[in-house]
Amino acid sequence: MPKPKAPYPAPTPPECRESLGQSPAVLAKRDIIKTDNWCPNPNQFDYDKFCDPNYPKTVHYSQIDKAYDIVKDFHERAAIYSLVTLTPEQRHQGVVTASVGNWAMALAYQAGLFNIHVTVVLPVVTVIRVVDKCQSYGAQVILHGNNFAEAKQHAFKLISESQGFYLNGFDHPHVIAGNGTIGVEIVKQLPDVEAVLVPVGGGGLLAGVASAVKHLKRTTLIYGIETVKSCGFFKAMDNEHPYQIESQVGLANSLIVPKPGENAFHTARSLVDKMVLVDDDWIARAVYHLVEQENFIVEGAGAITLGALLSLPDKLPELQGKKVVCIISGSNLEIYSMIKVIARARIVEGHSVSLTVRVSGARADYERRRILKVLESLKCNITVCDLEREWLIEDKLIDSYEDFDEYCDPENPKILKYEEVIEATERIRPHIINTPVLAAMTHKDFGINIHYKLEFMQRSGSFKERGSLNALQQLPQDKKKLGVVMASVGNEGLGLSYHAAKLSIPVIIVFPIVVSIDKLQRCHHFGAKVVVQGNNLMESQKYARALARDKGLTYINGRDHPHILAGYGSVAVEILESTPFLDAIIVPVGSGGLAAAVATVIKHQKPNVLVYGVQPESMPTFFNSLESEEMTTLPTTNNLADAITINAVGCNAFATAKPLLDKMLLVKDDWIARSMLHLSEREKYVVEGAGASTLAIVIGNLVPELKLKNVVCLLTGGNCDNTMLTRCLERGLAAEGRLVKFRVGVRNDPKSKATLMKLLANGGYNMHRHYQDNSWTQDEDYFVEMRMVCETKGLDHALELKRMIEKAYPCTSVFETEPFNDRRTCPCYVRKQ
Repeated sequence: MPKPKAPYPAPTPPECRESLGQSPAVLAKRDIIKTDNWCPNPNQFDYDKFCDPNYPKTVHYSQIDKAYDIVKDFHERAAIYSLVTLTPEQRHQGVVTASVGNWAMALAYQAGLFNIHVTVVLPVVTVIRVVDKCQSYGAQVILHGNNFAEAKQHAFKLISESQGFYLNGFDHPHVIAGNGTIGVEIVKQLPDVEAVLVPVGGGGLLAGVASAVKHLKRTTLIYGIETVKSCGFFKAMDNEHPYQIESQVGLANSLIVPKPGENAFHTARSLVDKMVLVDDDWIARAVYHLVEQENFIVEGAGAITLGALLSLPDKLPELQGKKVVCIISGSNLEIYSMIKVIARARIVEGHSVSLTVRVSGARADYERRRILKVLESLKCNITVCDLEREWLIEDKLIDSYEDFDEYCDPENPKILKYEEVIEATERIRPHIINTPVLAAMTHKDFGINIHYKLEFMQRSGSFKERGSLNALQQLPQDKKKLGVVMASVGNEGLGLSYHAAKLSIPVIIVFPIVVSIDKLQRCHHFGAKVVVQGNNLMESQKYARALARDKGLTYINGRDHPHILAGYGSVAVEILESTPFLDAIIVPVGSGGLAAAVATVIKHQKPNVLVYGVQPESMPTFFNSLESEEMTTLPTTNNLADAITINAVGCNAFATAKPLLDKMLLVKDDWIARSMLHLSEREKYVVEGAGASTLAIVIGNLVPELKLKNVVCLLTGGNCDNTMLTRCLERGLAAEGRLVKFRVGVRNDPKSKATLMKLLANGGYNMHRHYQDNSWTQDEDYFVEMRMVCETKGLDHALELKRMIEKAYPCTSVFETEPFNDRRTCPCYVRKQ
């Protein structure tokens, strides 16, 4: 079929401000924010009868309502509806599409379920994981072109050479209708919604959502949110027709489309109330906020709506105080990209500062020590100066205090009773979140029916607030007025601070000096008075008890107080309510409070359900205590699971859990890092090391007896500061062989270096980091050392890299961390019958 001529000539690019002034009809319908980023570059387009600019198709609510009846139980809305509406002939011919990532994965996945052959054309710059995912779903993947426009042209070329049906991922009417089901759900779940913020690329999502929402609730405002790097829909709304523009790569690459969809534009043009442009800094801050505050991993294109809301005083002042829905459209963010985005956001928000100090050679050592001392003092000021100094106690000889906690007496431990847990559950239930128990998206990878209890969704970011709230609610009124004090390494302090503020109870949190700045500042934000004292939790607890006695406050042991343990047990009550067919539950163990509480409930209601505890291999306090049948302490160490790196065991917890736990296992840090990576990459959960340790024993293949069993892994918290998170994710990538570090000596000339780079490129290896050390020498002075970190597809690909480099450079190559897959079984304590 011949390609039709463009229905209108390419417009001469006017200044944006002038064009707004010349469009009174547009201004009468909507308020459009101005921009100076004008870059039209119309090219000849390929013909698609479903997306014909001469005959654009407006999608009406009746089509969306029909789609809703079909796809309301599916996430890949547009893909599933587009496929079910294909004719038998089109299904037989197969589907061809072009994409930059998300649409390709959704279509490939759903086409595999329908047994429809699909060919996906992706730009050559597409990340490795997207290509691998599409291929794993059964799609034929073709890499062609440097951008979406070139990939789309190649897709049409494939159709002209062989029979096939092209499916436009953002402008086909059925795609728009499928996207509109999101609008239906929003209005049904939140009938009083006042505004909906929608990410905009080609406009298919905006058109579908606007059509649905405006039909069901006309007064709801619809805002389209677009990146300044690709503002095609904004320009189209301003000039009242779409045309091709030049785009720039940015943080919202999924929204970068050279030309808005014809059908999408003509559907949305009279329904959208405002178009808003957001720059990459606000997108980075939105991604950072969702990771740190909500514990969700979201790509830039999905977070752009929150970015617009964060800039509310500048761009959206009219939404102040209104009920607003931000559509978070996708979470396919590469781990490498997320690390870079978080680093950028920390710089933008002032959390990270880069500075350079020049020192003279003669006084270099002295100046370095002086600089380190200044930085150390600044760190102390940052930790303390934001707080009220009158609450900081001067250093005293804590050892001289008489130290005793009547509720946690090793000579007279208190065994937790099931009835206490039930009472606590009913007491705190109205004030906490009943977090969901969700099936793992990737349970087939392990052969176990894994479910996750998402405790990181609590308001303070962990399960700890259950115990803190129960303890606060049982205080006498006079003690509530005086206040409470607790020692913490983070999570229990956050939980106590949050609920103490709600109950108007004064609270002091004593942290050891190793506490993260993020947790300390959040406690202060909740209204707590903060003291930094002690090298570890035991020293902080001792100081807190002395502080309580001096000021007449109530001391609460955040890990072993009977009321704390009773509150923890509510987790198990909720699990049994939502997961009746349970075979085993895996619990992270520090001082043992959570394990004791969970085991008390599980063994009372369902004695046959197994309760497994998990502890870091570098801090096996509870494990050693069970082995020796008496409480033990260990020197303080550091690992990835800081929330359960406790060098002492709770006496009440130990006495309660000892006869109830079925098995205790130890996990290595590499397995914890791999489980954090898996949860971030595959499940899109941000979980701290302590919470991820429950999945680590599954990844480490330490529980083969649970194959095909229904298992709940407790994801206990998500309070992992982003600096630690990025380190853990990179360590997980290295442990899986997906980041490989090596150094190789090459001749110091362009040809030799180019040969090395070409060797890596031909093998499909992506350069993650590299550094050239000119001072390194072998036998010849004209050699330099190239230190490199390369991204691979996995362990097998990493081993191929090792063999390839060692063959090409047998005398000058060294792999600093050889890729390996450690499957050694850790020590295991099994409960004595």
